[in-house]
Amino acid sequence: MAKRKVLFKWFTIADYLEEEIWLSQQQQQGWKLVDIKPIGIFVFEETTETQAIYKLDFKNQNPAEDYIQMYRDYGWEYVTKCNGWNYFRSIEGSQVGAEELDIFSDDASKLEMIQEVFQKRILPIVAIFLSIILPTLFRKINVSSGIASFIFNFYVFLAIVYVLLLGYTGWKLLKLKRSLTNRIRN
Repeated sequence: MAKRKVLFKWFTIADYLEEEIWLSQQQQQGWKLVDIKPIGIFVFEETTETQAIYKLDFKNQNPAEDYIQMYRDYGWEYVTKCNGWNYFRSIEGSQVGAEELDIFSDDASKLEMIQEVFQKRILPIVAIFLSIILPTLFRKINVSSGIASFIFNFYVFLAIVYVLLLGYTGWKLLKLKRSLTNRIRN
């Protein structure tokens, strides 16, 4: 049985390009991705194939066999899925040529994926923030008791984390969207 290692690395939904690079770097060091757990736990297996390209595609559902087969036909190996992301790997020098080092055929397809990420991930998080966390902060809570004080402080912490994460991911996705939109127009 091949040697395995487990690493914790956290990426936001807007960091998928950095995640692709990091996974390719792990492969260069002799570790291919075999599984991911939702909280950022990556499982790798030792390999002699050190040159590989990883690409991610967002589909907020279990991938259908024809979807996976389409990528297989173009030389991409389906690795795993996690939190709506599908992970593909192509060993350099296999069927994928230098001009095909991306799983998307054009910038419009990339833009559609970013819009889907925004609709399926960012908007629900904003809805949760606006309907649960924010109203709880503005509700008058008697913070004199220990538990009420803890709950109030917990919601303040959640609000800060939500604002920071939403700001970061929203800014980054908007930047990617603008870049792709400009490339499509030119």
